[in-house]
Amino acid sequence: MEGESHYVNIRLPFITVRGECAGDTLNINGKPAPGEHSLLEFPLDLEAVSLGDTILEFSLFGYIPIQEMNVNVVPEIKAVPGGHSIGISLHSDGVMVVGFYQVASDGGLNLNPGRSAGIRIGDLIVAVEGHEVRNIEHTFQLLQEYASKGALSVTLKRNQQQMHTTIYPQYCNEDNEHRIGVYIRDTTVGVGTLSFYEPQTLRFGALGHIIMDTDTGNPVDMGGGEIVKANIININAAKRGTPGEKTGVFMEDDGFRGNIDKNTHLGIYGYLEEPDDSPTPYSTPIPVALASQVQEGKAKMLTVIDGETIKSYDLKIERVNKQFEPADKGMVVQITDDELLNKTGGIVQGMSGSPIIQDDKLVGVVTHVFVNDPSRGYGLFAEWMVYEAGLTS
Repeated sequence: MEGESHYVNIRLPFITVRGECAGDTLNINGKPAPGEHSLLEFPLDLEAVSLGDTILEFSLFGYIPIQEMNVNVVPEIKAVPGGHSIGISLHSDGVMVVGFYQVASDGGLNLNPGRSAGIRIGDLIVAVEGHEVRNIEHTFQLLQEYASKGALSVTLKRNQQQMHTTIYPQYCNEDNEHRIGVYIRDTTVGVGTLSFYEPQTLRFGALGHIIMDTDTGNPVDMGGGEIVKANIININAAKRGTPGEKTGVFMEDDGFRGNIDKNTHLGIYGYLEEPDDSPTPYSTPIPVALASQVQEGKAKMLTVIDGETIKSYDLKIERVNKQFEPADKGMVVQITDDELLNKTGGIVQGMSGSPIIQDDKLVGVVTHVFVNDPSRGYGLFAEWMVYEAGLTS
């Protein structure tokens, strides 16, 4: 980051490094990077002077190439750590098929018009007779309106690809309605944890992993969504081989809410309508650490295990994986806080997105639990979430 130093341990003697950059972006051992430097001091001290990129070419004796390094000096990003328990509602882009049932025909046969038309579990019905569907009620309305034609033109989305099929609705004598024999859903709900928000734009990140549909196991192809505050009323403690979970009540009248516009493998993202005024150990912005700055050792996690109270709990970063591009499972963490272990058994469902603080920097979020050892789990680097949120490139 701009204004900070980074050390590179080079153990080979007789090394020369040549720096190429526009302006004084970087200092090498106290001297401007452009030009050649014979390295007599170890480790190599790289000081970030101003924003920009520098290419460093390492060679032996000045002419035998060894390595090339690209150094990016990036601005410091600050965010307000979360820890709030949130209720999440994610709306699918259309209505999702989650099951099938048989429809009794006039001739006494049990038919399934949807399955016969090639529909599969996990498909999204996005249009009926050319009309985009908005929700379950609208889909049913279109079905009844056009069923008298005898054949319905239906647009599906499967694996991000649109396709068309024709369904022949079956009149059901039991309820005097036309049916196509599919169960559908338009919303996925759950409880998670807010990771951070940027105080100027109110851009937020949460969870640290993608939201999957519980029935199909597929990522939710979303058409929008909301978060609201959740009140935690119960904790089912985790045990070896059995993941625990938080049980929460959505507080839709609280005033704290946000709109979701991205559901990715690195979490969900959107905008808060207004900052939250709940008491929290970190109510002001703190720096977001780069992945290269995260160290093994002691850290803190912010989360809620009772009501709406955000508390800080001890954990240990056991292992830091070297990652040079956004990916999950950047670190292995272990809960060491006795109070948290006694109440939850470790990491439970609903803690995903809980921010990890080290040296007063936001370094990551908790994402997954080890089922055979719920005191341990994976964490995602906060740097990757900041990129995914679009706060920097």
